[in-house]
Amino acid sequence: MKTFFKRDGSMKKTQMVLIGLLFLFTTWNGWALDLDAARKAGKIVELPSGYVKATDGGAEALAKEINEKRKKAYEAIAEKTKTTIEVVGQQAAEKIKKKLEQ
Repeated sequence: MKTFFKRDGSMKKTQMVLIGLLFLFTTWNGWALDLDAARKAGKIVELPSGYVKATDGGAEALAKEINEKRKKAYEAIAEKTKTTIEVVGQQAAEKIKKKLEQ
């Protein structure tokens, strides 16, 4: 069985990113229904940066809340993996896109 740890005990960078993204997705459950409803109604769209954009004035507060939470999560993952918040956001956007296409 393959291990997730290097000989020095640290996790590989890509595995840390994946674990972080998994954590990020699970933290969205509290407001996922609002986000899903806003997406379906076309009031919020996902951006390639990993953030969302409100396309309707009534969804601006929700978009701001989502983006603030995502930024905090992206910052934590970027710090742990020694990468940039932009790279983490782009990776998250790809995961979100795949999830939405299912």
